[in-house]
Amino acid sequence: MAKTKFLTFLLLLTIGLITSCNKKDQLTENVDPDAVNFLVTQPSIASATFVAQCTNYDVVLDSITFLSPNSAVYFQNFNATLLSKNEEQLIGGYESFDGLWIIQFKGKIQESDQTYTVSVPYDMNIEEEGDE
Repeated sequence: MAKTKFLTFLLLLTIGLITSCNKKDQLTENVDPDAVNFLVTQPSIASATFVAQCTNYDVVLDSITFLSPNSAVYFQNFNATLLSKNEEQLIGGYESFDGLWIIQFKGKIQESDQTYTVSVPYDMNIEEEGDE
């Protein structure tokens, strides 16, 4: 009898945990669906050169500020460059440093002239020579 109660309790607890821990809902819980989104990739670790693309709007790109893991701040002015949705733009070109880079984009959404400021974290992992 005690074993049945324990198994029932365990089953109810498991079902409760599964339904309360929906990670997908938690990820989108505080996300603004109208926010400008940038995807940042790095084609090579030889330099801190990145490829950026806005994934949901045609935008006007005014500037990008880079905060490197060694606390250096770099600034690139794009002089209101038009960037179509999913169009790739080469950015950066600085010395590579292992760690978290913060890349901040500023500009306007092309169709509405609404300004945006978006910060994207990028974790640069530089592999040591000889490590495989």
